[in-house]
Amino acid sequence: MKISLVIPVFNESLILDRTISCASEFLEAFPGSEAVFVDDGSSDGTCEFLRKKCPGKFFSFKIIAHEKNQGQHSAVITGMKNSKGDLILTSDADLQTPLENFHFLIQSMTTKDKITSAIRKKRSDPFIRRLFSFILNVQLSLRFKKKIVDIGSMFKCYKREVVEEIIQHSDKNTFVPVLALQLGYSIKEIQVVQAKPIRKSRYSTPRLVWLYLKLSLETGVFWHILLFVLAVVFSIIIYAALVLL
Repeated sequence: MKISLVIPVFNESLILDRTISCASEFLEAFPGSEAVFVDDGSSDGTCEFLRKKCPGKFFSFKIIAHEKNQGQHSAVITGMKNSKGDLILTSDADLQTPLENFHFLIQSMTTKDKITSAIRKKRSDPFIRRLFSFILNVQLSLRFKKKIVDIGSMFKCYKREVVEEIIQHSDKNTFVPVLALQLGYSIKEIQVVQAKPIRKSRYSTPRLVWLYLKLSLETGVFWHILLFVLAVVFSIIIYAALVLL
């Protein structure tokens, strides 16, 4: 079984040594596999840093570069288009979910399962982000009539047949997991424990709001936006209450 490990990167030059080392160690257990790094328009020398690194002994090392920043999930789709594995694994560059957890996702995948995904246990994200994540998971569960616990986790494993269909329909939605749901696939979720973050999250509240609205429009659910407005009001009330206390 060949593995393609797809990792989108954006201005990650300070942490890439660790990322490359962990990817090399993980993929040594899968001879003939590959690591696919997609530089999403970095301006800190990330791409140049990657190109200086030699591939691991047992796997190939690919680097694809976007001329300008297109967003994390667009970078994931680019990585999928340039992958050759039977299983395509996606992960954040900071490896807050250690790559070893992919063994659990792979082992839990039965013949009928097409996608397995991590449920991030003991998340250290700010309260507001976790609240929005919870609301989004509930709304998508209602929309697709499938229980979804952690749609926002980048840590996922896709079978090749799913990836081929995602690539064919990538113009319909840039958020890969939701596109998979729209195509009729289920996502099997497995709980994993996260490591301590090594850098601050890049998802500020305004950016989360923008991504949520974009996702709502791409999903084509008008009431999603209405519920989002209510969620914002609710979040402000909760946050204000916590500050006052």
